[in-house]
Amino acid sequence: MRNANELIKEVRCKLEDIDKGFLHISSTFHSILMVLKDSQGNLICWTYGDDSKKTLPRVSYKAAYIMARVAKKHGIETIVVRTQGPGCGKKIAIRSLMYLGINIDIIKDCTPIIHHGISLPKKEFHD
Repeated sequence: MRNANELIKEVRCKLEDIDKGFLHISSTFHSILMVLKDSQGNLICWTYGDDSKKTLPRVSYKAAYIMARVAKKHGIETIVVRTQGPGCGKKIAIRSLMYLGINIDIIKDCTPIIHHGISLPKKEFHD
């Protein structure tokens, strides 16, 4: 079995002091993508975790740990979280960030709701 360090990719980024960060979490059933931005929308760091062995909670915790470490390097103490997707990893990542000492200001779920469009009228049945 692969360990969680092999499942996470991290981008190195430049260090600067930022007061408030914005975290975008996109979660599917087998992967999680976390993007950390500053208030102007500039990319600070991103992590991507993927596991097909149904252990997404472990991968999302490791991705949240990396995000918390990078946020603390940049001096970010408060973040706004925007989540998207049907996966369970987003809830675990948010709980992990709170446990690791990051204050979360707002959590917004932007998952689109599927409504299957407009249904066509039924055809008449003739004997």
